[in-house]
Amino acid sequence: MSKNLTLLLLMASMASHATLEPYGVPPKVELTPEQKAKMEKGELVFWEKKEDWPEKKYYREGTAAFRINASPEKVWKVVGDFTKYPEWAYKVAGTENYKPSEGDHYYIEFKAEKMAGKYSIIHDFPMLKKGYGTWKTDHSRTNKCVLDTVGYWRVDPVKGNSNESDVYYSGKVVLNRLCANGMLFFPGFNGSDMAHQTYDKIKQRV
Repeated sequence: MSKNLTLLLLMASMASHATLEPYGVPPKVELTPEQKAKMEKGELVFWEKKEDWPEKKYYREGTAAFRINASPEKVWKVVGDFTKYPEWAYKVAGTENYKPSEGDHYYIEFKAEKMAGKYSIIHDFPMLKKGYGTWKTDHSRTNKCVLDTVGYWRVDPVKGNSNESDVYYSGKVVLNRLCANGMLFFPGFNGSDMAHQTYDKIKQRV
């Protein structure tokens, strides 16, 4: 086996076991003039990236942005209430606090729909204090379906109108094959569907 091939295989193996780097302060989302104009009309802006990793793991990365007729307080009231996630969040069938919250830190076990498994997420949600919230996988627990994920919410008040907010939802996720591709009557993960459901449901709930 050549040295180059050996190096490539080693890099692939390392990548397949690497964990996603969690966010500290999430970056400001930069929009093109076209995307900004679309968002200002109240329309959804969304883009994504997909990769197939070794060992039957599937990487997805996406960002959604939209303007909503609600104050940041009202948006965070929806986004920060994990007990209600099964009513609006994409492919979430149930949630449970697996550990008491500590300040801005919330420890939530999610149950994926259709018996796809459970996964545990640590949320750092200063929300109104800082205008953002981040999440990362709790790797001390067994995670199925969603093997690894990091991401953030940003909610910015619209300048000159305290009753409007610009909402940004961005995440990276590593899925197992069932959750990524689905089977029979269980559809797999679809980033565009997730973005549109998030956009529609949050608008309804606020």
